[in-house]
Amino acid sequence: MPQKKITDPQSQIDYAISMMVGCTEAKSQITKELEESALAISNGNLEEVEQLLLSQSKLLNTLGTQLTIKGYHLISESAILATMPQLPTNLVKLGLRSLEQSRKTLKTLADIKHPKRTTFVKQQLNQVNVAPQLGESTNAEMDKRSQRTAEAEVPEAETLEA
Repeated sequence: MPQKKITDPQSQIDYAISMMVGCTEAKSQITKELEESALAISNGNLEEVEQLLLSQSKLLNTLGTQLTIKGYHLISESAILATMPQLPTNLVKLGLRSLEQSRKTLKTLADIKHPKRTTFVKQQLNQVNVAPQLGESTNAEMDKRSQRTAEAEVPEAETLEA
């Protein structure tokens, strides 16, 4: 069996798991679950991804709210301001960044559940453009004397703003 490269994603996952979990049984179970998840995603089942994104967004929202509130309350603490003057401001900034990331995560979830029409159209156009490249035609060659090009007949797709 050939040795895996360190840049191979599966090698990186195995290494990370072995660093976190010393038990071989636990490592096998985690690896098995990751493989099952990857297979489900490749088959189009995005339920686990949706649950993960929703959990991540809720955690980031809670963390952001708590950090922002804590930073706001520390602004009035003179002892904190004397010893660590940047702490309240940094907590508020970190809290706001967490809230922004929560919003982005929810947007990603919404995009997965309800893809934009332009994305769908681009995917369909890509499939149409890839189809002729899949194999050579066994049909006879056409008369090319009066043949038009596809670019002249089909306008370029444009992005639609919602």
